[in-house]
Amino acid sequence: MRGGARIELMATRPVHRGPRTASLFFPLLVIVVGSVFLLNNLGVLPWLIWEALGKLWPVILIFFGIELLVGWDSPALSMLIGIIVLVTTVMVAAVMAFTGAGLARVPFQQQSVTVPLGQAMSGNVTLTFPVGTVRLGALPSGSADLIQAKATLPASLTLSQQVSNHGTEEQATVMVRGSMRQFWPFGSTRGQPGMNLSVLLAPDVPLTLKSELGAGQSLLDLSSLQIQQLTLAAGAGQTTIYFPSTGQTQAEVEAGAGQLILVIPPEVGATIHTKGGFINVHVPADRFQATDDGYRSLNSSTAPSHLDLTLHLGVGQVDVR
Repeated sequence: MRGGARIELMATRPVHRGPRTASLFFPLLVIVVGSVFLLNNLGVLPWLIWEALGKLWPVILIFFGIELLVGWDSPALSMLIGIIVLVTTVMVAAVMAFTGAGLARVPFQQQSVTVPLGQAMSGNVTLTFPVGTVRLGALPSGSADLIQAKATLPASLTLSQQVSNHGTEEQATVMVRGSMRQFWPFGSTRGQPGMNLSVLLAPDVPLTLKSELGAGQSLLDLSSLQIQQLTLAAGAGQTTIYFPSTGQTQAEVEAGAGQLILVIPPEVGATIHTKGGFINVHVPADRFQATDDGYRSLNSSTAPSHLDLTLHLGVGQVDVR
């Protein structure tokens, strides 16, 4: 157009990003957490590393920010950077755990409780321990006590007991009271003993045992005890149970994450029911056969002693021996 303004219309095409890939944040975090737990159980890393990782928690925000920044256009680069950040964080935490740099020392002390058996003909025992190492076994035959318990605890916690008598049955609860703040329960390589509990039970009377245990390592040697009913809830870590060699035992075990080792005497007939979880179950092929909901020992219908075991499982591995 002469003498007029020239108008040009330009069409622009919007720039579309590619489809958003699934976030790598939580999968990588789960892998790292599981790997650290595995190295804890194998004894490669001390449990104190979790206190160090707790102090380094802002790294999670850094990782999440990196994933948001570069994850749109380069998921491979995001994953590489994320792996480098998380691995470096674990390495720094491991150095802190082994050297004690930046971690606080907390004084621990020995405590104990004793529950007399008295005239009771049976016992109903409840054990509650929040986190740490637990070992349970049998008192000498003929002992006058139902329970002898010793614990290593920080000054802010107290090992306590509650006892009541119901006819010929003694009911006793051993627990930890107090605040769990400002200390790390697993101990370290710097001389701290860490929280632990040692319990001995009367072998001469039938027992009902209920245990609620947190994260850590637990060993329950029931082989010399008359356990009629066992209820166990265990957190993350390794739990080993030696079942009674005689009698009729009903057991229900709930495990979170980690390794569960079940030692069943060969002379005991056993039925194992498994429920839920992402687990690997290993049983001796020469002693057990698979069923619809678990496993049954070849002598389950003929053995005079029997174990009826139900497993509620989370994530990890179960080894039957």
